[in-house]
Amino acid sequence: MRTLRVLAVLTKRQLIDDGVYLVPAVVFSVVFVPALIAAVLTGELTAPSSYTVAVFVALPILICLGSCALGIAQTRADRINGVSGLLSTLPVAGWQVLCARMAMGVLVIFIALAPLAVAGAILWQMVRPPLWLVRDWRADVFLGMFLAALVSYGLGLSAGTRACTLLRALAVMPLALLLVLLVVAKGFGWPLLSILLVVLVALILESMRSRLPSCVALGATGLLTVIFASLTLFWGRFLSDAALTQFHPHMIEIGPCALLPSNGRPSEDSPSPQVHVWWDNWRWGDDRLLSNLYHRRGVLNAFRLPFGGNVQVLRHLGVAEFIRSCQRGYCSISNPSGLRAPLDYVHLSCVDGQLIYRHNDMRGLSPTFPWDWQQVTERYIGPNGISNASTGDVGRFASVLIGASEFVQDEEGWPQRYDPNTFMLFETESRCFFSVDLEDGVVSRGPALEPRSDEPVQVGAPLRPGFCRIDVHLPWPARGARVVDFAESPYVPVVYRSGRIGLLDRDRLQIVGSAGALPRPRTLFGWGSQKPADLLASEIAFVSVDAPRQNDAMTRRGREEYLGAVVASVSRQGTSMSVAVFDRQGKMIESRQGKAGQRREYLVSKYIFESLHPPALTLASFFTAYSFEAGATHRAMFLMPNSFVALQRDRETKSVFQFLAALLFLLPALVLSGFLSWRVVRDAAVMGLPRRAWRWWGLATFAFGVPVYIAYRLTRPRVALALCCNCGRGRRVDREVCHHCGGGWDVPVLAPPAWRVTSRL
Repeated sequence: MRTLRVLAVLTKRQLIDDGVYLVPAVVFSVVFVPALIAAVLTGELTAPSSYTVAVFVALPILICLGSCALGIAQTRADRINGVSGLLSTLPVAGWQVLCARMAMGVLVIFIALAPLAVAGAILWQMVRPPLWLVRDWRADVFLGMFLAALVSYGLGLSAGTRACTLLRALAVMPLALLLVLLVVAKGFGWPLLSILLVVLVALILESMRSRLPSCVALGATGLLTVIFASLTLFWGRFLSDAALTQFHPHMIEIGPCALLPSNGRPSEDSPSPQVHVWWDNWRWGDDRLLSNLYHRRGVLNAFRLPFGGNVQVLRHLGVAEFIRSCQRGYCSISNPSGLRAPLDYVHLSCVDGQLIYRHNDMRGLSPTFPWDWQQVTERYIGPNGISNASTGDVGRFASVLIGASEFVQDEEGWPQRYDPNTFMLFETESRCFFSVDLEDGVVSRGPALEPRSDEPVQVGAPLRPGFCRIDVHLPWPARGARVVDFAESPYVPVVYRSGRIGLLDRDRLQIVGSAGALPRPRTLFGWGSQKPADLLASEIAFVSVDAPRQNDAMTRRGREEYLGAVVASVSRQGTSMSVAVFDRQGKMIESRQGKAGQRREYLVSKYIFESLHPPALTLASFFTAYSFEAGATHRAMFLMPNSFVALQRDRETKSVFQFLAALLFLLPALVLSGFLSWRVVRDAAVMGLPRRAWRWWGLATFAFGVPVYIAYRLTRPRVALALCCNCGRGRRVDREVCHHCGGGWDVPVLAPPAWRVTSRL
């Protein structure tokens, strides 16, 4: 009870003394709440203005810098006013003083952020799309920014307590900016919150280091240095990787082959057929917001210089992934009756085992908020049929994989446009393909796959395509051959987890053949994986001929005949692309490789950043290289799946030789960490640390390199050394015996003299 009473008195006193800090928090809210309202109500839905982007960029920067400055100002003011010295003479525990200060800091941060959160919630309630379209992201954003501000405040408290001058305390401000970059790299959600919570706990322990066991305080300091050093090195590697992807070829070309029919001898009027695969730098897929930021408003034009115009790597950062994850289900916008017709918004999502189809006619809607989501047609789809209400008669799916849409044919029988009322899906539990026709209200089911067969992961086109595009240029006329999208073809490609591609017949809903496999892209040291999870992007195109040759499984109703497929895949690093042409039996006819031009300066900078990374984490990256999905490799902060060490897994050799090659590339990091470990052990011996402490510091520095060395320099004893009369080496003046030879002090007796010096009057 007495402890709580003392804590309440300290908190009250702290609120009275630091009440002036509430004024900047109120001013911050007064300024940015109207700015937020103006940005939302005057901005466009998919193409925000430069003013809107500036507001949302300035907010996290000012929040983190202001919170850090609050912690520094609070501790410096207490030191100048003598409050810290007064509290040290009173029977008050250090953790009570820290809790009182943090209570004031939390209050200031809450006053600054709460009005913004309330205003954002009200605006979202006014202009947001329905909950079935977008996930509720407000809690994630508020918690992420609140914890980032609290960690910045903890940095300010720690720096203000330990620094002897204001200038040294302000040197911690760049670390607050690193927290903003951490939010960009990880996005909002549990990955960000877990790191921020660990940093916050470490900061609290580091602030109380004088009252904690030395091992706990040193561990907290080491954890902080590892996290902030890894974050700094991550952005260095990220910029180097982004620069490496800008020098890839614009196009990969494959000449005439057996798949593509020709008109005989090529000429200027009738050239040979060619396969062109474009390596599209600016294709964003479904990232409409990021695409408009880059193209229409030019907000991201600053990235053109370091990235050479290639900003594809930005779509794999945590913030971009968080924006995509807010979308529920699969959404598409179709134009059913020509360019002048109103757009139809189609949304598919699976809730409680039922696939819900929502159709919204966006007739006459402007691109600004709010969109009219009232006139929405809902249909509920199950394995037994389609219903207008959520009933159990239609049944429920266990888990579905939404696939391709059908094409509607015109009066002459040619495919004309996508039909949003027809699509295909795959249920993973029953292992059956389904075809859904909403116009006729029919759900067709195909036969089940073999129990031990490979698992399909993609039906039709990828829902989020990457940055490669296939064009097959045929001479006109080319014996009736033409390149078709698979939605126009009688078959749909089914990509399996292993990377092979099967042909799914639309009528029978079963696999009738093979379309080949995703080609393995060439990497720096070998061949990458062909699994879809290990590829940054992939693309599939079919080639068909109008004149039927024979009536077999590869011919549909005598209309079109499938000739083969052209498949392209991009490596997980985004630096190489492989293109392969397969015939109608799924055999590879020809393949080509396209590799980014590897600039030496960017390769060297990437390797330097990787060598400064903790060697233990770098070696762990070798074993976990293919444990990450391709998109997540660009935002991995502690492990490096795209590092030179991890790329040794691509070598076509035994695992032992792969590991030896990884150790060879790890050698500079090991040499550096070994040198730093030697320096730490030598300095620890000079400073008189116990032999056990030498060993632990040496092992930790050898395993984690530069971050642990920085932690040692920050925590090493700061005492003066005097010359020992016995051994002649430096000894600590705060110990009774020399830590080198064990000799004691030889101090002469200071007896007062018998005479005095006085002034003569």
